[in-house]
Amino acid sequence: MAASAPRRRTQEERSATTQEKLACAAFELIRDQGYANFRVASVAKHAGVSQGGQLHHFPTKDDMTKAVIDYAIDKARHLADENLAKYKATKNIVMAIAEDSRDYYFSASFDVAMDITKGSVGNKEMRRFIANAHRDFRGFAENEWRVHLDKQGWSDADAEDLIAMTSSLVRGFAIRAMIRPDDQQLRRVLKRWQKMVELSFQKD
Repeated sequence: MAASAPRRRTQEERSATTQEKLACAAFELIRDQGYANFRVASVAKHAGVSQGGQLHHFPTKDDMTKAVIDYAIDKARHLADENLAKYKATKNIVMAIAEDSRDYYFSASFDVAMDITKGSVGNKEMRRFIANAHRDFRGFAENEWRVHLDKQGWSDADAEDLIAMTSSLVRGFAIRAMIRPDDQQLRRVLKRWQKMVELSFQKD
């Protein structure tokens, strides 16, 4: 029996593939060279896509930049999904939340988003787009961690405070690392933070 011919991809599938290649290429250029040096004209060549193909999908720099943010958030979302899926109730949830926050705030995804935000001072629409994308993503991740905390008997108020404080602590170190990186100190501080949480959120 003859093997059937492979299914031909639809135009929609081909377009999606091209868009992802362009977004990935633009992400890598910004990650490696900085948003201040980002030139849209370089993206097509880096992606192996024609200039006409790029302009068809992303006619303006803002269109391309928004695609980069979506790409970065998508990468972060996949990692958060993995962290949530592999979490076991036997593991210390404070450190699990801290590690999940660290995976995002110390990632290229966050760095690129921050770089674009700083480079878009006069572009309110772009800054709003980035803020909304970030808020939606972190809102999803933090809500999933609340579900785990709820199953362990945490009150809604305590769960919300724990997540907010842990995320803020890690995010602060991520910003600090731009000036003075010190991974050893972060590890020490997170261990101290775990002990402080155990004392501050004791259950009856």
